[in-house]
Amino acid sequence: MDKKTVAEVTRQLGKIAVSPVEAMDLTGVGRNTIYAELASGRLRGKRIGKKWVIPVSELVRWLETDEAGVDR
Repeated sequence: MDKKTVAEVTRQLGKIAVSPVEAMDLTGVGRNTIYAELASGRLRGKRIGKKWVIPVSELVRWLETDEAGVDR
């Protein structure tokens, strides 16, 4: 798969941030991993009320670095 820029991904999704459930669907990473990564700070998101939002740029950064706490 060729690398897409954050702008291309954002334009394709039509939004600048996603929910943890959308992040799971986009990455194939499980619920517990997404929430554990948010809790640890390795995946940066913003809590708005009781809900988390994850900027698309942050999701791309997390996937492209060794910070992702998933087995590779």
